[in-house]
Amino acid sequence: MPIAAPIDMGSMAHPTGAVGLVEARQDHWLAPRFHIDRVREACTSCATLADLPTAGHGSFFSPWPVSLAERLTPLLVDPPGFSRAELPAVYAAITAFFTRNLVKGS
Repeated sequence: MPIAAPIDMGSMAHPTGAVGLVEARQDHWLAPRFHIDRVREACTSCATLADLPTAGHGSFFSPWPVSLAERLTPLLVDPPGFSRAELPAVYAAITAFFTRNLVKGS
């Protein structure tokens, strides 16, 4: 899910827990070069769960009616070429990542 929070990149060098990355390369709100690419550079132990070159900022949410999304912000409209058919595999990868890593901590 698109999320942003101030992160001290130094703290990402050795995270205390598993970190999974899901990338939306057409995110024009959280531009990858300023956000996820910086996290990946700092966190060599982070796992890339999915890298979707055509996904945008709102592509991981349930689809909004286009007329509503366009009125709220164009960032919620899926970029041209993005296929939501990719999402079930992404959601499965996220679920598997959490299942593996949460079970370890039990």
